[in-house]
Formats: sequence, structure tokens, C-alpha cells
Amino acid sequence: MSPSPRLLMTLIVILSAVLGLTVIVLAWVVVQLRRTSITTLAKVVDDLRTRQDDVETLMEREDATRLVEPTLKVQHPGPPVRRPGTRSRRVDTAEPTAVSGPTLITIPSLASASLPSSAAVTHDLGRRFSPIWDLADTGATPDAIARSTGQPIGQVELILALRRQLNANVNVGEPRLT
Repeated sequence: MSPSPRLLMTLIVILSAVLGLTVIVLAWVVVQLRRTSITTLAKVVDDLRTRQDDVETLMEREDATRLVEPTLKVQHPGPPVRRPGTRSRRVDTAEPTAVSGPTLITIPSLASASLPSSAAVTHDLGRRFSPIWDLADTGATPDAIARSTGQPIGQVELILALRRQLNANVNVGEPRLT
């Protein structure tokens, strides 16, 4: 049995009506979602704008206080300066044995202090560092001297530099220690 054309037409109209209503409902939902997202976005933008205005206001206040503070610091540099001619009063009491005026201290003259002769210094250092100096006389390098004596190479180099300085002072004739 074939369906009648009237029945087919009725089914097509019903399906078209359902499809049309579905499209209308979906279009309404999409429009509502766009409206809410646009209004939400507008609210967020307004909120950010007010926050930015608040931050800019705070920054302007901070800049204004920074400009005012240096002038206040210049006007008040610190503790008050004592004016000439005014006497300061001591708050605590002085000890009974305290001296009322300034005390002079004698400083010994360092020019008269005798230095040991360079020969005595050379002899004393020669006894102390003779193993290093003997190896240096044989032509050994500071590295080899350090390995054979067990001393750090820096110390050996300092001892050899001291010997060169003492030899230079003896040759010049200046009895000085440095």
C-alpha cells in the first residue's frame, strides 16, 4: 500500500514546523548567549577601567608626596645645630676624679728609635730561611724549592722577594725595613 499524498503532505508540514521551531529556539539561545557574554565583557571592561583609574590616582598621590617630602627633609636636616656662644649643659654628673680641662698626652719620638742594622737583619733571616736561600743559590725555581721544602709556593716567592729587597738595601747602604 502506498501512502496517500495527503498523508505525505501532512508529515512534511509537521516535520517542517518542528524544524522551524527548533531553528527559532536555537537562534534565540545564541542571541541570549551573545547578549550575556557582551554584557559580561562590558562589566569586566568597566571594572578594569575603574581599577586603572584607582591605581592612577594612587600613583599621582604618591608622586605628590615624593615631591613634598624632599622639601620637608631640606627644612629639617636633623638634630638642631648648636649656636655659637651658647653653652651646653651636662646632664649626667662627672666623676669626682675627672679632670676639668683637656689633658695633653706625650707621644714618644719615633725618629730616635733605633733600627737593627741590615746586616743583623740579613743574618737573622738567613738563619731562618737558609734552606730556601741555599736552594735559590743553586738556581732552583720557586716551584722546585716549594716542593723540596714542603712550603707553599707563594710563601717561597715572598721569602725570595724579601731576600732580593735586603740585598738591594745592602748594596745601596740604606738601613731600612719595609
